[in-house]
Amino acid sequence: MNALTIYLIPPILSLLVSLTLAGITFGARPRTTERKLFSVICLWWGLLSPAFISHHLLTNLSQILAIERSIHFFYVFLPALHIVFVHHLLDIHNKSLVVGAFLFSGLLAATTPTSWYIHGL
Repeated sequence: MNALTIYLIPPILSLLVSLTLAGITFGARPRTTERKLFSVICLWWGLLSPAFISHHLLTNLSQILAIERSIHFFYVFLPALHIVFVHHLLDIHNKSLVVGAFLFSGLLAATTPTSWYIHGL
């Protein structure tokens, strides 16, 4: 295990802030679609922090890569989620763009367990 360093502070703070924002917005009444979507986006962005934290706490590269790939399996859906959120806020009804974004994200997600996505660290 590597020594705890000052470089752990940003990912830990990022994780705490994303979880706090998600909790505040999801817990607020009324539970509108905007608040639910914002909570999901905050949680999704918070998924990156454990990967950066693991870089400091683990020494086994295969474990770090496995964590990165499992987190990135979900991370690649962030652009599609942002499109859904912005389209809902602006009242845009372009289902083909949303479906295309989710399909592209799904294709990327399918490659995350393979060497096509991350070849190495």
